[in-house]
Amino acid sequence: MLPIASHHFSAYLASPDWRKHHAALVALAQISPGCSKALNRDSQQVVTMVLNSFHHPHPRVRWAAITAIARLSIELYSHFQLQYYTRVLPALASAMGDPRLQAHAASALINFNKNCTPDMLTPYLDEIVSALCLLLQSGNNKFWVQEAALTALASVADNSTQEQFQKYYDQVMPYLKAILLVSKDEKASCMLRVKAKRCIGHFVGKDKFRDDPKPVNSSFYDANSVYHELLVVLGYYWNGLSVSDLPLSYSTHFDRSLDYKSLGVTSIEELLVKMGDRVHWREHRESKVKYVMSASVVEVRRRLYLKPDVQTLLNSHHGEIKFGIFEDVYWDQFKRIFHYGFYGLTDLDHLCEALKDILEVELDRSGEKVIKAVKRYNLRKRKRQLSEPGPRPKKIAPSKCK
Repeated sequence: MLPIASHHFSAYLASPDWRKHHAALVALAQISPGCSKALNRDSQQVVTMVLNSFHHPHPRVRWAAITAIARLSIELYSHFQLQYYTRVLPALASAMGDPRLQAHAASALINFNKNCTPDMLTPYLDEIVSALCLLLQSGNNKFWVQEAALTALASVADNSTQEQFQKYYDQVMPYLKAILLVSKDEKASCMLRVKAKRCIGHFVGKDKFRDDPKPVNSSFYDANSVYHELLVVLGYYWNGLSVSDLPLSYSTHFDRSLDYKSLGVTSIEELLVKMGDRVHWREHRESKVKYVMSASVVEVRRRLYLKPDVQTLLNSHHGEIKFGIFEDVYWDQFKRIFHYGFYGLTDLDHLCEALKDILEVELDRSGEKVIKAVKRYNLRKRKRQLSEPGPRPKKIAPSKCK
């Protein structure tokens, strides 16, 4: 495929129309997963073509060139980084100065950096860190740009030694401090603060950060931020995480320990209780170990599994199930035990409350509770009936003349 495509690439790149130039670069990014071996053989010509497009006057062409570099960084593995890091790293650092391509260039740097070594990055750290710091300025109100810059900075720091990055502490920290001290009421900035903390943990560590002023240092343990971080960790565990394993998972994810005592609580259980309905608890039936789950994960689980199962159950029993035999009916239908805790529920009443949009509880003639499907009607038909107060006159067929 690549020899045929290369012929068209040359023709399209020679055209003055920016659309053809853009199309050639997008096509290169699309075919690279299936042509990685051929691209490795002819990489010199391909990379030169892409890097020359970084200076094209049209922004969409420059955007497509950055996309191609990001894709080649993934498909050509370490060969691409080893051969062309001296050309690609300065080009990406320069592209981060383009207002329309800042976040895209930072994201491409993350992909390219995955297979880089510290020796490759060291000559270009000054240029890269300076470019990323400009994106972190507080005057830049584009949230996605700052988020991409923080992720790229953490990626570069992770691929460098901590000793190499120590010298950038004074340069980077003013921007990270500004993010940490953002008003805690702004929910949109919560993830940004989480990424800033993770970035600090990557390249400076707690010993260097300990000397900072108390307001900044204490922002590491702001309650709302820690709650959000715990939800991020729990989001990786579909079946929940045991309370005893939570501190280890937290420290692995954020490169620092969970100092819950700084929040005025004496145990992790107390911290989770303070999170309220943002988390759900369940207990293992045999070991009695307590597991905690993110409320958003539980909501997805209810929507994808619980609601369809209950609807199937009601349909197979003519829209009505006796309250006392629900679990037996569930077993007969699906051949598995119904676990309330798996869906963040405590009992059948809690289930009915959670699924009140599709079922309701009534009393039958004997006074026994019955679960019934919610009665629905055709809303469109009802509106038409209300808009037509009188009955429609019947059409009389014309009589045939003899």
